[in-house]
Amino acid sequence: MKRYESMFIVDSKIDENERYRIINKVKDFIERTGGKIISFEEWGNRKLAYPIKKRKEGYYVLLKFEGDSKLSLSLREFYRLEENILRSIIIKEDD
Repeated sequence: MKRYESMFIVDSKIDENERYRIINKVKDFIERTGGKIISFEEWGNRKLAYPIKKRKEGYYVLLKFEGDSKLSLSLREFYRLEENILRSIIIKEDD
């Protein structure tokens, strides 16, 4: 299993319950597809460097997980399809 680090930005305009639903949905997706979450941090609302979808702030979430390369590709697609995730990045950590 390879180690990955992922950060995603959730739209700050949605309510708190919806935000936690999205975050839990990401965690569940990783675990359902054979991954293991190592650490998870919520950084909270922060100003974006530039507007994304006319938003100036976003809710940042950082998580580290283990999984195979298929998991990272599936997660990338999952982020793309979730309309309330403004941006995301997945980075493979060095061994």
